[in-house]
Amino acid sequence: IKSRLMELLLTLPRTRWMERDRQGWSFLHHAAIAANVAALVALIQSGLDVNARTTSQGTPALWAADSNQPRALEVLCAAGADVMA
Repeated sequence: IKSRLMELLLTLPRTRWMERDRQGWSFLHHAAIAANVAALVALIQSGLDVNARTTSQGTPALWAADSNQPRALEVLCAAGADVMA
């Protein structure tokens, strides 16, 4: 998923990076689970909310921690993610 996510992002207009699926997952949530640091940085720099919640109230930081992705969690925290959210 790491390389496929970045490939997908590069083919989409940035306006579509903000889209979410039916469960409220954004590309940022998927990048966090995959620990795709390049995608995380690009998405954060484009203005995605690092504290965005899914329909089950999960944030990218929560999913990174739950998936044992410390590097993704570090990037999200550096960007202002609220780990207590």
